[in-house]
Amino acid sequence: MDRLLVNMLRVMPLRSYTRLIYLAARIPVPRGARRAVYSWLGARFGMDLREAELALSDYPCFQDLFVRRLQAGRRPQDPSPEAVTSPVDAKISEMGTIHSGCLIQAKGIQYPVEELLKDQALAARMDGGTFATLYLRPRDYHRIHSPLDATVCEIRHVPGTLFPVQPYMVRGLAGLFTRNERVVLELDTAAGKAALVCVAASGVGNISLALDREQVKAGGQKVDRGQEVAAFNLGSTVILVFAAGAVSLEGLSPGQEIRVGQRIGALTGADVASSN
Repeated sequence: MDRLLVNMLRVMPLRSYTRLIYLAARIPVPRGARRAVYSWLGARFGMDLREAELALSDYPCFQDLFVRRLQAGRRPQDPSPEAVTSPVDAKISEMGTIHSGCLIQAKGIQYPVEELLKDQALAARMDGGTFATLYLRPRDYHRIHSPLDATVCEIRHVPGTLFPVQPYMVRGLAGLFTRNERVVLELDTAAGKAALVCVAASGVGNISLALDREQVKAGGQKVDRGQEVAAFNLGSTVILVFAAGAVSLEGLSPGQEIRVGQRIGALTGADVASSN
């Protein structure tokens, strides 16, 4: 069945479908109907709308609800200065070490980090490093935060298609994350180079950045650990890539659910005290 779905999606007009979702999600919902409609939607997708920053009646359309901010204090950052924290609410798809320039997409499927990042020099620095692939579902909080104190030194848009990123596609389509459109945030950290890759997908053709592109071009924009850097529409995938010797991942396993601010690893390639 997975193979049949993958083959069908290869020939579907996914960009047109995504455009329709984009427009439909922005149709205003009458204020008097919002609470009932959004409560139904939340139950349908399993969204915890009790965490939303605003009252449900204050979200004019579905798009605003999906990219809702949360109430203050809902995602506290791990207090340890050496902690690397989750940038998203998500389920871990894969994680591990980059061997011979390749990441694991799924069991039996690998893909080159150079193809993911579209930067040969950066990819070379990542060989022997660590990675974590984080899958956001429609139910999840959709804003993306920095996992470390860092300087965003480059924003790179990589054109591509918009295949879905659900588990059956990850298992069934080799090179999925290098085929899809994505935005690569290159980070300078106290422990070395890192990259945060936002992968677009069907229904998620737009990735909103909470960064000043001109400032990044002019020399880089500093961000604090936990600071918002981007947002998805309905849900997709974030891939974290760290240079060799920079970060150790801790206590993670595929299928595990994580939240923004939760410790997922530790700095190993820097004097932590000097980076704060």
